[in-house]
Amino acid sequence: MQVLLDKKEDTHDAEVEKTLGTSVAALYSVPTAIFCFLRACTPIPEIDVYNPFRRTIQYAISLGGDTDTIASMAGAIAGAYYGYGIVSENLQKHCEATEQFIEYADKLYKITASK
Repeated sequence: MQVLLDKKEDTHDAEVEKTLGTSVAALYSVPTAIFCFLRACTPIPEIDVYNPFRRTIQYAISLGGDTDTIASMAGAIAGAYYGYGIVSENLQKHCEATEQFIEYADKLYKITASK
């Protein structure tokens, strides 16, 4: 994974798929989701999106394979890292149980902040 991250602009989707994998198996999908988040922390020339949360999801989808699984995990990592404010209201409207997840996140935050 580090070799791919070090390459930045020289990393091609096929190389990511070959090295990390894009199948539904956790052995392949979890490392790829983590890579997508880390790679999308900085601009990606092929993905003209300023918002790093959206860039993470779009990059994960662009790799092909089990895109819903990988993009969901990568988006969850990005959302946890950047915070609630990074997710546009328009995107939130299309997500299921948004209010319930915000409530869960607030509870988790209170638990960790009190320690």
